[in-house]
Amino acid sequence: LKRGFSTGTTAAACCKAAILSTLQPVESVEVTIPCGLTVTVPVAGAAGRAECRKYAGDYPSDATAGILVVAEYAAKAVGLELIPGEGIGRFVRTTPRHFTGEAAISIPARDCIFAAMEEALTETGLVGAQVVLSIPDGARVGASTLNPKVGIEGGISILGTTGLVEPWDDHLT
Repeated sequence: LKRGFSTGTTAAACCKAAILSTLQPVESVEVTIPCGLTVTVPVAGAAGRAECRKYAGDYPSDATAGILVVAEYAAKAVGLELIPGEGIGRFVRTTPRHFTGEAAISIPARDCIFAAMEEALTETGLVGAQVVLSIPDGARVGASTLNPKVGIEGGISILGTTGLVEPWDDHLT
């Protein structure tokens, strides 16, 4: 069975491609995921904008399978800034780890995204980038997940403890 990529891995690839595409069109990028593996993710990037569809592997019940992720680059004098946009869920109540209004992006996923963007800066010679990350269908898909029950509304969560989606058949249970 085939493993897929988490929403965090997909977002990292998309953000990296948006920056890289400022130089030339991009069809795939390499991303080092939280478990330490390096994977190649297909993307479509040109002129500072990239799109990527989440590949869920052999996990047919993955609610986010095939969801479109979009990243848009804007120049920044120095440093990196990630702006969670449309379709990324936000916490509607404070939890032990998150504050109300904070984007639902796990720490391993956030670290993966920033590492991928740092690599893109190095490869392009840029010293700064602002990237808006959005998921156009995230609000609709997020409403059908467990997010509303755990206090996340307005979109999906960007997750990925390992960066991979393990193949699973819900009928086995």
